[in-house]
Amino acid sequence: MEHRSGRVKTMPRAKPQTVWGLDIAKGRWACVKLILDSAGQVAEIRGSPLSYRPAPAPSDDCLVAIADVPIGLIPDSEASDTDSGGRSGARPVDKGAREWVLYNGSVASPPTEEQYQSALAEHARAAGATSQADRRRKLDNVKPHGLTQMGFEMIPAIESGAEIKTHYPDRFFESHPEVVFAVLAGGIIPGGKKTLSGALGRAFYLTKRIGIDCMKWVMKQELESDIGVDDWLDALSMALVAYDWRQKDKRVMLYTADGMFQKWRGESDRLMALPATDLGTLPEEYSADKFIDTVLSEFRGESTRERLT
Repeated sequence: MEHRSGRVKTMPRAKPQTVWGLDIAKGRWACVKLILDSAGQVAEIRGSPLSYRPAPAPSDDCLVAIADVPIGLIPDSEASDTDSGGRSGARPVDKGAREWVLYNGSVASPPTEEQYQSALAEHARAAGATSQADRRRKLDNVKPHGLTQMGFEMIPAIESGAEIKTHYPDRFFESHPEVVFAVLAGGIIPGGKKTLSGALGRAFYLTKRIGIDCMKWVMKQELESDIGVDDWLDALSMALVAYDWRQKDKRVMLYTADGMFQKWRGESDRLMALPATDLGTLPEEYSADKFIDTVLSEFRGESTRERLT
């Protein structure tokens, strides 16, 4: 467009769109932002730690944010009994997710709604205590009993996630990294995320989809922060799901206890968002030899990369 003076008026550049992934990491969020170019490709990866409080607010350019945190709890009346006589807040989606992981403990049972309120009170009591002994949070004070220590430690993240969901209900969803990596690999990865083989394998599958050297990126993030490679890989996996979930017709999720994938139909919580996939059956665990050969082929330059489309 031209001004009357004859000078060309330049239109402002559109702000790049982003998708976010968040993972619980040492009492705060590890946040990964994928910066998209005009063609919808990933042009850049950015990472930063974010506090639980105040809860992060996805910026206007953020299309979707996905977090590894329970969103939507069940009431105690829907909970099942534990072996110790307590109550378990495991939702149908948590039970389904355990079909996709190496160890059931990888998918922690969240609190019931009643346990959550009791645990919030216990966290607040300990934070306001004046003596060192009283500042220790006590799981035994949480009622009804049955909440695991892992679930108890997730309470601040669950509170932060609930606040984000309240303000951004259509842009913020839950997922689980271990399930995501099983989908990307087409089977359950035999190495834990804190092992060398597990980290390399997870980085390989992310690099194959994103088209950027993810192992190099997470190693740099680890050196520049006090958050480990495993948490950055998990946050990257959440960002990858957010990338696919920006298109509603590609949305796939876990929702039921059988672990079978479903197309998203507008559900808001008690789900686990997944990368776009055609998998229709439950996964098998990779053999160690097959997994090692697959991963090493990447570092020998024998594989082809599939950029996000």
